[in-house]
Amino acid sequence: MAMMLPKSLQIAIFSFIISILLALNTADVHAENRPNVSKVDLTSEELNWIAVNKTVTAAVKAGWMPIEYKIESEPSRGISVDYLRKITELTGLNFKIVEYNEVFDHTKVQLVTGLVGKSGLDHYSKIYPPHLHIPYAIYINKGAKNDYRTVNLDDLSSARVAIYKNASFGNELKRIYPRMQLVYVEIADEAFEYLKNNTIDAYIGNEFVIDYHIEFHRLGFAQKSSATRFESIVSMAVRDDELILHSIITKSLKKIGADNPQIIDYWKTPVSAVNSLFKILSALFLLAFVGLIFKLLSIRKKSKIEALENQKMIWNQANFDRQTNLPNRNFFERKIKEVIQDAKAQSTNFAVLFLDLDDFKYVNDISGHSVGDQLLHEASKRICKCVAENDFTARIGGDEFVIIVQRIKDVLFINGLCQTILDELRRPFSINDHDYYISASIGVSLFPKDTETYEELLSYADQAMYQAKKLGRDRYAYFTEELQAKINEKITITNSLRQALDGNQFELVYQPIVDLSTLKVGKAEALIRWHHPEQGLIRPDQFIGIA
Repeated sequence: MAMMLPKSLQIAIFSFIISILLALNTADVHAENRPNVSKVDLTSEELNWIAVNKTVTAAVKAGWMPIEYKIESEPSRGISVDYLRKITELTGLNFKIVEYNEVFDHTKVQLVTGLVGKSGLDHYSKIYPPHLHIPYAIYINKGAKNDYRTVNLDDLSSARVAIYKNASFGNELKRIYPRMQLVYVEIADEAFEYLKNNTIDAYIGNEFVIDYHIEFHRLGFAQKSSATRFESIVSMAVRDDELILHSIITKSLKKIGADNPQIIDYWKTPVSAVNSLFKILSALFLLAFVGLIFKLLSIRKKSKIEALENQKMIWNQANFDRQTNLPNRNFFERKIKEVIQDAKAQSTNFAVLFLDLDDFKYVNDISGHSVGDQLLHEASKRICKCVAENDFTARIGGDEFVIIVQRIKDVLFINGLCQTILDELRRPFSINDHDYYISASIGVSLFPKDTETYEELLSYADQAMYQAKKLGRDRYAYFTEELQAKINEKITITNSLRQALDGNQFELVYQPIVDLSTLKVGKAEALIRWHHPEQGLIRPDQFIGIA
């Protein structure tokens, strides 16, 4: 029979557990990971500086797990914070941690902990040598149906590889592997979304950071394949006018050592203070409270997961359309810049298709926005069904869609694709037991034939789409030099109209209207004429519509 502990003893033990939890959460260092270091040899001037100043304000990043991070109201944690705690052990100097951001007031921050690479920070001098050297590793989709299973950099020489947009090794990677197709991402969520959808073959990222990301997001498809020869170098920096503090921190970091194994080993895999508590309680045979410990661990981990999920949700909201789940204009602009860069490097071409739904406004106004939203969603699914997996489809606003068709060999393929999309959209849409009929107009621009800039590619495809509407809708049209000439003429007339009124270039004339039965003038029609100082008389049909 299980022995029931007296209630007073249960309360005492429970209080003991809580005190241990609080101690673990607020301890200066992890008990089992204290480095065996002696005090720093400081000068009398440095000791006096510490005695006078006592506390240093340090800027620490809030979202760089496990290097340095902060979750909700909890204190900052991570490798950098543990280094600060070791410095406190060695010198007695305390640190007030504030959140790092791009525009913090340097007059109020004396130390910055997480500077990456060779880039500097105004008003601050880096501590040399750096205290962290973190390798970059290759991550793949272990379920992908391609040749990239267990790979190294040489295996990826012609592959599609995602890297962080500000990664210091990007240029070096491009120089060594000129055929490698680099895809630049802003956050890891973006790279793993590409990896999951097989848009890329591999992702190269900071090993410590990405291992944590995979663990907390439970990305079962992601697999670390191998390390690379590149590494992320992390330094601290002290404000330029704090020379004595610079010396204190330099000596302390030298004493602790770069890549201190007792700090690094603790953070190599996701652990928490609750794991340490489990060991202590096991030693004390408090097995009755194992369930409580795991529950605390679950709550703690859940808060971390929720915080990271919130970051992912914010990124999705900024890059994907809510109605159709397609990439939005923001995502499209980044994507087309990457496609242009790759096309230039590999001397390939591609097409931009600008698609606008005909009569969608009529359906939306007559049947309501609910039906309109469903129609947009169904139309987007039909469009995506026609487009190859490696191509890119986005909704950039209203009933407008853009498709990037890469590596085209001839326009016959584009003709076929446009016709297939038109045929699909022409079929009735069954929504709420009613059939709705729409069509589409598609404009096409070509890289590099028409232009090499993404703004003009989109603008030219848009103009070609309007040309398709003028020709009767439910069709496609290519951007042409003739269309460009008409656009230029329209721009010229538009600009000239703005000056014509002030320049008294218009003349009003009257055309009499005669009653043929009496030959009397019954009334007169007022007509306008434009006398352009350079082009002479401009016909009304050339400018009235624009005016």
